[in-house]
Amino acid sequence: MLENLSRWVGIDGADALFARALTHARRNHPALGVVRFGHRSETCLEGIEESARTHGAAAAAEGVAGIFTALIELLGRLVGEDLATRLVQQSVPDRPTHESQSTGGENAQ
Repeated sequence: MLENLSRWVGIDGADALFARALTHARRNHPALGVVRFGHRSETCLEGIEESARTHGAAAAAEGVAGIFTALIELLGRLVGEDLATRLVQQSVPDRPTHESQSTGGENAQ
């Protein structure tokens, strides 16, 4: 996601937005205490698995959602909320097909 978002705001801008969004989200989500922003990491957020083990999967997921909410809010201040939402949506990669939900008919022959 970071790479896609950096196309719009530059790599330094994307780094700053993610780091600030994480800092902002930590205020309301204690499960993010062990989560770190890692520019070089594959997911750009490190420690989510540890957070889920310590605080529970639901709390970790709420924290991640809080990061994206903060990211949209920060971007919204720069470009407006509608455009910010679209930029974030376009920056999130599609799920691999093995993670897609079943339609029930793919195994029918």
